Amino acid sequence: MSDTSTGRRRGLRKGDAREADILRTFETLIAERTLASISIDELAHGAGLSRPTFYFYFKSKDAVLAALLHEIETQVSAAQADWYRGSGIGDTEASLRQNMGYIVDLWKARGPLLRLIHFATDVPAEVLEYRKRYQERLTRLNTERIERERAAGLAPAGPPSSAALATAMIQLRTVLLCDAFASQDDTAPVADPDQLIEDLVAAQLRLLYGQLPARLPA
Repeated sequence: MSDTSTGRRRGLRKGDAREADILRTFETLIAERTLASISIDELAHGAGLSRPTFYFYFKSKDAVLAALLHEIETQVSAAQADWYRGSGIGDTEASLRQNMGYIVDLWKARGPLLRLIHFATDVPAEVLEYRKRYQERLTRLNTERIERERAAGLAPAGPPSSAALATAMIQLRTVLLCDAFASQDDTAPVADPDQLIEDLVAAQLRLLYGQLPARLPA
């Protein structure tokens, strides 16, 4: 039995720990290597499995990456739920700060993997398609939030369009996070997570509302 959305081959629950070992091995290797250079044998060995046993859990190396993307998408979507449902600059600030805190922690812990997911071009077509669907979903949810705020008179009308603004907000956040925690420039300064959270919150509020709450420094 397999999960067709990620290419996982699902078995008995006792195998979940071994599947997790494969995912963890992949993430460790991708922090220092290119996707093309990682072999099935290395993934199997790192998880304490034989090559044939690996295929009981995943049909390919690409399926491992797709499973990790699905895992991160689920986590990020859950963390952003309050932001998508909320309304108004005051209520938004609290939920947004909580959301950005989670996202910063995620990038700090898993930066190389997230850089691959968001920016790499040398990934298989199935992962590019999965990335496209994930980004389209984020854009749609952010667009709906922007349109709701504009319709209520809480945010200034466009231009830019709601969709263009949503795209800008997502891309700005992703680039700042990648530069902070997954830069390939060894001379890049070490990021201050707390300051980055404040910068991300302020940028998002300014882009959406054109202002900050009075209690935040302008």
